[in-house]
Amino acid sequence: MEVKMKGFFKRTVFFLIYIFSIQNIFGHKDHSNRPAMPAIGIIQGTIIDSTTTKPIEYASVSLVDLEHNELVTGGLTDKNGILNITGIPLGKYVAVIEFIGYKKKEIGPINLFPGEGSGIRYDLGQVKLGISAVNMEAVDVVGNESVFIQTIDKKIFNVGRDLSSTGGTGSDVLRKIPSVDVDIDGVVSIAGDANVTILVDGKRSGRTGSGRRGEVENIAASMIEKVEVITNPSAKYDPDGVGGIINIVLKRGALDGFNGNVSAMGGEYNQQNLNGNVNYRTDKLNLFTSANFRTGDRIGDGVRQFQYVYPDETDSLFQNTSRTRTPDNLGFRIGGDYYPTKASTLGYTFDISEHKELEQEEFNYIANTFDRDLVGQTVHTTEHDDGNHMDHVLTYENKFDSQEQLLKAYVSYSHEIDDVHEHGGSETEHNSVEDENETDTKEKNDNLTLSIDYEDEFGEDLAIEVGAKATLRNFGTDLNYLSEDYDNNYDEDIYAAYLVTRYDFTDRFGLKLGARYEQVETKATLTGPTEHDS
Repeated sequence: MEVKMKGFFKRTVFFLIYIFSIQNIFGHKDHSNRPAMPAIGIIQGTIIDSTTTKPIEYASVSLVDLEHNELVTGGLTDKNGILNITGIPLGKYVAVIEFIGYKKKEIGPINLFPGEGSGIRYDLGQVKLGISAVNMEAVDVVGNESVFIQTIDKKIFNVGRDLSSTGGTGSDVLRKIPSVDVDIDGVVSIAGDANVTILVDGKRSGRTGSGRRGEVENIAASMIEKVEVITNPSAKYDPDGVGGIINIVLKRGALDGFNGNVSAMGGEYNQQNLNGNVNYRTDKLNLFTSANFRTGDRIGDGVRQFQYVYPDETDSLFQNTSRTRTPDNLGFRIGGDYYPTKASTLGYTFDISEHKELEQEEFNYIANTFDRDLVGQTVHTTEHDDGNHMDHVLTYENKFDSQEQLLKAYVSYSHEIDDVHEHGGSETEHNSVEDENETDTKEKNDNLTLSIDYEDEFGEDLAIEVGAKATLRNFGTDLNYLSEDYDNNYDEDIYAAYLVTRYDFTDRFGLKLGARYEQVETKATLTGPTEHDS
């Protein structure tokens, strides 16, 4: 069967099943979840220079939960140095105040509780920041970025210095980002919406999988420099992520000379992690490489509820579940940046990784309104997932001499292979085995992207962005199910152009307007047994 159409072609039998299902997971063993406190707290204050007493504009104030040592929210000061953070969940915090060139200052504990402590409103008062001491004999400026930065269209969380995620994965990092969650199945959501696009260094990557909703489990936490959460994407971004976009920025090495670090970690459930980063930088060249290995058992259980909504009725399904996952991940990344001038950069990155995963899952039916014969049955599945990916990225960036103009372009190619073997069956209450079956799925995905973007500022208030992008994708799937073979091949070519205008009315209020044009060409081919052709 061959189908040609304009638009997105993502309809398969399995997708139709899930589009009508609502999945609620509760009761699973995730110690990171805790009862949500009312977000009614307010923190105010004024940040000034201790020497000149002048207000400090754009000083960063981050609120860290003292009980869990996690960043919860933050804000920036206006041109008068005034800070006003609202909608803070009640709790006990420390305020971390930072600005480049000044000493970091911490204020706490701050108890935001009604009737006790500081109340739901806390005034920092006038906070004075002192200038950092500098050795004038050999000036070597090393600036640490603020933990939290907010712009008109995104929130930036600098997680590269967070030692609590050492040895973890991208999922562990994202779970610490306010409003971002990763559930027991690895699905990332922003404010409860799972229709999220995952980018790596502003681009799709084979390391996060071929789907539009990427996986972050294959990214080592030690490789991540910062996380950008874009909840209201402008016309610059692809329209896939209706619920938002998460851009994971990886480390490239910023210090001059030769630098490196190695970390190892072990823990219960056979947790083993080994990570290493090395970079060498001069005035004209920056070379960097990183490698990581991770293994360990991930054990969990819980209760699932499904609802299938039809025009005339609604069926419900309740399950008890238990799961053990044993992933083995090995990754290697190498690249370099060449600086022809002080304003321009030419870069190349090669990224390769391999994963092997064994997942064993068992669930039994507590209730089932559309097939009551299943109640009391236990279903078990064993899945072996082996795969690898490879990314090539060539980038060019020119900031020009004025620092108000920026030209960026890149070409990226990713190749991904994934083989999944699944064995499933069910047992009745009398331990008799029924309905044994096996499924083999082989996927091969290729993605070529060419992009160019230009930004220009006109004064302090007005700026424009314009760009174009071409994305050429090929997805191939070979499925063997119930001794029948099915081959699916899907091609998708997307050509896009955009224009975005930004105007800042004040230091704290701005507006972005944009327009985007896209042309999509798709072609899908499905071959299988004659009785299944249509």
